[in-house]
Amino acid sequence: MACEVFVPYQPRAATKIVVEQVNAIIAEYLDQGLKLTLRQLFYQFVARALIENTYRNYKRLGSIVVNARDGGSIDRLGRDGGSHPRSLSALDMGRSGRRHPIGG
Repeated sequence: MACEVFVPYQPRAATKIVVEQVNAIIAEYLDQGLKLTLRQLFYQFVARALIENTYRNYKRLGSIVVNARDGGSIDRLGRDGGSHPRSLSALDMGRSGRRHPIGG
């Protein structure tokens, strides 16, 4: 997946594994024409026994997704802008509160 890079991103080995898992789950859903919210992505991780169901893990996954997306390692899911406040497309606002023009 071709992604635009906004910030340098050099994750640790454990984080790279999570990013690979995120991309695999995203690909499964995109193949079906479906979009994911961050919460849905998190519960996919929980259902697959990749992480435990804790608020801390939810926040960590969100941070990984934002950083990896800004670093060009994953693409956003909701290309139409999405309206759910926790959708991965809503995360496109990043830390600055301005939309980033990420595309594939």
